[in-house]
Amino acid sequence: MKYAHSVAICLALLTVLLPGAASFTNSSAAVPIPQAGGVSPGDIVETNMNYQPVTGEVLRSYGNLADLNLGQNNVGRYLEVQYMKVVQKAGTGGPSNYGVGDTVRRSNGSIVITGRILKTNGAYCEIDSSGSGFTGWSKCAEMKLIAKAAPEAAAAITAADAPPGTAVLTIVPGFTTQPGVPNPVGNHGFYLLKDNAEIAFAKGGFRAPQGTPILNAMNSECEKKTADCKTAVASIIADSATAVKTDADGKATMPPVPPGVYYLFGIGKYEGKPLMWNLKVQIKAGTNSVTLDQRNGTLIEH
Repeated sequence: MKYAHSVAICLALLTVLLPGAASFTNSSAAVPIPQAGGVSPGDIVETNMNYQPVTGEVLRSYGNLADLNLGQNNVGRYLEVQYMKVVQKAGTGGPSNYGVGDTVRRSNGSIVITGRILKTNGAYCEIDSSGSGFTGWSKCAEMKLIAKAAPEAAAAITAADAPPGTAVLTIVPGFTTQPGVPNPVGNHGFYLLKDNAEIAFAKGGFRAPQGTPILNAMNSECEKKTADCKTAVASIIADSATAVKTDADGKATMPPVPPGVYYLFGIGKYEGKPLMWNLKVQIKAGTNSVTLDQRNGTLIEH
């Protein structure tokens, strides 16, 4: 339990400790304030477009440039990272009380907007209000639930909202739990890596002592809160194409990515022991799903 706690905390929370921006400004400002450390897919950021503040989700990053999901069918391409402020790192933010397809109401001063949730990402929800002209991201806590959506409707909305030619991966828990018992997949950060975790660690500069499994080494360093722990966490983030945090039931849908072969990486807890997934997945354009259970994960023995 101690292992699962320390590694999960590292992956879900220590991303916040990586370098990030403290402020942002309009891209037409005379003196830009640089974004330190860049952005990663799955981050929620604030920036300015056409002299208006906007909130968006990072889809892809290209060094000093990034593509943002700004709302339904609205992707801002090749935007300058230096003018973005990260308000929520990928895989953090806590679970939302709302789900895709739910009907919610949001009050913006004197304007009241009712619409459907297109996507959730931690503490932020993307909402579309047909007829009002509003589509974009807001804090889920600022919304009021009007009606829950059926699972079939939620899946259809997720598929329709993805940019053409991209792939969407949904995480499905394969565990049956009793009421009140935490799902082993629930409330954990999951990363879609370009390489398996061992390669990601090596590329990022994290090394385990000879004869020590690399995840055990990571746990040991994170228990001691060393610089090597931050290196390990940064290695996973740097190698990720996108990331998401599951809800309490262990369900989540990752932001769209280009189709291809990836590795789904995350750590849960099963029967009091850490359960790690470093699962190779091939996802095609459109909707995809993967079921996580103890059979396709690795139980870590102390």
